[in-house]
Amino acid sequence: MKKNNLIKILLLVILTFAFQSCDKQLSVSPPMSPVPVGFIHIDSRPSGALIYEDGRNSGMRTPASLNWLEEKTYLFTLKKELYRDTSFTVTITEGDSEYIFVDYYKNPWMRGTIYCNTNTTGASIYLNDSLLQEKTPLKIKGLIPGTYRVKYSKAGFRTDSTTAIVHSGKVADAVVSLTDTTYWVDFNTRTSQIPDNSITAIKVDDNNVKWIGTLEKGLVAYDDKNWTFYNSSNSPLPGNTVTTIYIDKTNRVWVGTLSGAAVLDHGSWEVFTTENCPLPTNIINDIDVQDDGTYWLATRMGLLKHSNGFGWYFYDSLKSGLPHRWVTSIAHDDLGNMWIGSNGFGLAKLTPDGEWKVYLNYMKLGTKYEKAPFPSNIVSRIETYKNEVWIGFNPDPTTRIGGLVRYRQGRWYTHYNPLPSHIIFSIDLQTNTQNGMLRKWISTYQGLVTFVDFSDRIEYRRVNTPLNVENFHGVAFDKKTGYVWVATYGGGLYKLKKKF
Repeated sequence: MKKNNLIKILLLVILTFAFQSCDKQLSVSPPMSPVPVGFIHIDSRPSGALIYEDGRNSGMRTPASLNWLEEKTYLFTLKKELYRDTSFTVTITEGDSEYIFVDYYKNPWMRGTIYCNTNTTGASIYLNDSLLQEKTPLKIKGLIPGTYRVKYSKAGFRTDSTTAIVHSGKVADAVVSLTDTTYWVDFNTRTSQIPDNSITAIKVDDNNVKWIGTLEKGLVAYDDKNWTFYNSSNSPLPGNTVTTIYIDKTNRVWVGTLSGAAVLDHGSWEVFTTENCPLPTNIINDIDVQDDGTYWLATRMGLLKHSNGFGWYFYDSLKSGLPHRWVTSIAHDDLGNMWIGSNGFGLAKLTPDGEWKVYLNYMKLGTKYEKAPFPSNIVSRIETYKNEVWIGFNPDPTTRIGGLVRYRQGRWYTHYNPLPSHIIFSIDLQTNTQNGMLRKWISTYQGLVTFVDFSDRIEYRRVNTPLNVENFHGVAFDKKTGYVWVATYGGGLYKLKKKF
């Protein structure tokens, strides 16, 4: 009985909810008024303008259609990068359709201007590679907003270019300082294919190919037209930090790096490292090759020689007359003497007979030692011409000065001072001069000096050249033109178009 009563109660509840639901579905309330419908299509030239409706971003760009618009007056604004904002009102009525087209190009207020100028007036102007009739300085008006390439050229100056971005109603500056190439032509990562602005060495071979050593990008060859790149990834070159370059009598190119040495023999490579020869370290400071093919590899842990028929021979400070194992520079003279520089222990001479003589700026007991008028005992560079020896010295903790010394026929000459800097990186001797006299080029930390007679020396620094650096690392001489190629540390390579 209780069970039947429970069933009746449940049925009653269900029926009550069912009737209530039916009441809601059968409501006779009047319907809401329909929303008035309007339509507008907005387009522009150029397309892609962002559409704002009554100050709100619609999220749409031209061309676009806006539907389901209520009856009212709308304020539309088109926003496009580089162009002025364009606003207009449209009144929409029910069932109305509007088409709006905005042509930015026909509106003169949308145009912009480029101001073209160079540090030397009268340069030709190329706008997007089209030559203009006018020359610098010039204002080019009425330009459609966008990015333009502006190039300048003038005889005696390096052609250069810049990019100008034109905005509506604004003036974009396209001002360039052209490099005067009357005497100095720059080759750097911006103006040429050279991969590194820090040049560590430069030599010219018998074919007039320029061989360029870099701090981080390996070896570069330049034949005045084509650039060829050698590094540890695309060639057998053992390392990408070049420390020295030497061209021998057979036109082989010897290269020292921080990872070993290599020689490029008319297209064939041979590599020398601690893995395949008696090198004590892979850090090569200098290379010298004698006329008979004997080659010397100078390192900070000793001196390695290879002679045809005798093989390898290693010199250190314990088993030879070498004053110190840290060899900084090496060169041979026409008598067959080897001149060997050290880092703090002066200059050594090894004769063809195997006799040693060590020159220091102080007295030291021993028959092989001799006092010499050196500014310090740190030899940075040695160059020879016939039987004449030129030695560069860097400051040591005792003297704190460096300088240049010449040795000839048993006499020392020390009057080659002052130099722009006490730090000497390179000594290069030019024989192809117009008067046939030997010209010396001294590359220092703060300038380049050249002279036949030191009293008539010429200094090249930032104050009297277009160069932006003063850290010089060597020069080489063009065999066709007689021009001078100058290596700088940080400024790339320069060609000095002057015959000496």
